[in-house]
Amino acid sequence: MAVRKLIEKPPDIIEKIVDESLKIIGIEGIEEGKVKLLARLIVSGLAYHYFNNPDDLIKMGFLQFEKSPDKNELFKVTIIRDKEVGVINADTLWKYYKGELHQEAKFKEILDNFLEGLIAYSQSQEISITQLTSRLQKRKGDNHGI
Repeated sequence: MAVRKLIEKPPDIIEKIVDESLKIIGIEGIEEGKVKLLARLIVSGLAYHYFNNPDDLIKMGFLQFEKSPDKNELFKVTIIRDKEVGVINADTLWKYYKGELHQEAKFKEILDNFLEGLIAYSQSQEISITQLTSRLQKRKGDNHGI
């Protein structure tokens, strides 16, 4: 297995996720310092909980929290996959909670319904054209017999 090379990144990546999450639930205009503090409060609060309750296993939606056996790791988070809902990896998990997965499913349903309607309309038009062609050929045949 290949060894990954870890690249240190600034904390604003996590802070921007917290800020975006607040906006998704309708909380905007929070000063930058408070968003930074909120990110740190959530993570350190989880770490504190597992410091005091290392045997707790908490399932929250498609996330499972537990204390890592490594003393240097504060806690670990595992994904709970659900293929029926569409949560299969971190990408679909994020899309699910942002509402994008539902939007994609709705869009697919709308598109499928539109295509089904278009096919039905096309088939009905084809039947009408076939019937009209048949009548015209019948009339043409009747006119030749005169």
